[in-house]
Amino acid sequence: MVTSTSLRESVLSIVRPEAHGELATRSVHHVQIVVSNEPLVHINDVRLQNLSVESIAQHIESNFPNYHTSQFVLGGDADARHSTVVMVLDALTELGIENVSILVRDVNPE
Repeated sequence: MVTSTSLRESVLSIVRPEAHGELATRSVHHVQIVVSNEPLVHINDVRLQNLSVESIAQHIESNFPNYHTSQFVLGGDADARHSTVVMVLDALTELGIENVSILVRDVNPE
């Protein structure tokens, strides 16, 4: 008796969008969120004591009155806990914040 498995590979073709237009001249306030490899979160260099979706959202609401128009930049340690990063993203989602960038390191620096 002989058995075999067949694999079917598919290739996904992606067309990247092109950017058109002019740079915005609007001044945007930046809020930097850093997640460390310990379960620690810093928002603009302020360490949050209690970590929960509610405490992160409450800190942002009380310290950044214009958070709806702010640019949020999320960065952190490569060994940061996934659950902590997701907690931060959940807090931003709960507040209706959509202007979020995630910092990454280039794997192949030139």
